[in-house]
Amino acid sequence: MEVKMQGVDEAESGAQRGSRMAPEPVHSMHVAMTARMFDTLWNGRWWIVTCVLLGVAVGFWMVASSKHVYRVQAVLTPVSPRESGSLDLLSGSMGGLAALAGLSAPGGSRAQIALATLEGTSFTAKFIQENNIMPLLFPGKWDPVAKRWRGPLPSQYEAVRRFSRGGIRTVLKDQDTGLITVQINWSNPLQATDWLVSMVAQLNAELRSQAIAQSQQNIQFLTAEAQEARVASVKTAIENLIESQMKQLMLAQAQKEYALQYVDRPTTPGPKDYVWPRPVLILCAAAFIGGLLGMLVQFGLDHARKVRKYRELQMLDRADI
Repeated sequence: MEVKMQGVDEAESGAQRGSRMAPEPVHSMHVAMTARMFDTLWNGRWWIVTCVLLGVAVGFWMVASSKHVYRVQAVLTPVSPRESGSLDLLSGSMGGLAALAGLSAPGGSRAQIALATLEGTSFTAKFIQENNIMPLLFPGKWDPVAKRWRGPLPSQYEAVRRFSRGGIRTVLKDQDTGLITVQINWSNPLQATDWLVSMVAQLNAELRSQAIAQSQQNIQFLTAEAQEARVASVKTAIENLIESQMKQLMLAQAQKEYALQYVDRPTTPGPKDYVWPRPVLILCAAAFIGGLLGMLVQFGLDHARKVRKYRELQMLDRADI
């Protein structure tokens, strides 16, 4: 019985040793493959170094030939309406009439309207046309000598898409603070600054004109309603609405920064303050791509040599047969 138990123990211990020793061939295979890979890279080290140097040379060429791009930005905040409280109360008491006249409490809607107008296609297309930016967006289609287009005129949609989605004009809104950052990326920093200042001024002027026209229309409508009112309380409420609209009209006429006002005004960057090209980033990326390409080529050449050698051995074996 003891002999049997001893045999069982030896079998179990042997199985445990076998289970512990089983991964060793797999581990040794991984080590051999890693060593073979590094050996292949070491044999082709000069080819890899050459590819890295070529990549760096291409990076230098890209940095030298790239046009400098400057970034001008302004931080804006929406102008809060001053008459929203009184208009809320009056609109509550005369809701039907206020709605009929087109009156509503401004609240935060002015900020939403300003942002939507700024990013809208209509305003952007009008800004591009008034500032004659179209030839700068499509320099290959514009003849500066003859002052005319080569071929068909680019559409406004193409111009807006290149101006907005092409990275020239970027609008960012901070959801926490409500601040709006407008950026212009362009090769001419003075021109970029002028565009940004003109864009904000044109936006405020357009929304201000719309507000003035709306207030005048509301006053005209409410005045006519007040003349026809027979109930004293209704007439008093309409007169209060007219007074509120008069205040809004005067505020709109007095405020040049009607929708958006500056928190941080744009400043023109200096000649060395460009955001593109980035020499360090380009050179590092070019060196990495060159080294990666060199390693891939080296692995490909090594594989081709092994295939060729294998075929030669097969031909020798067939010749021997």
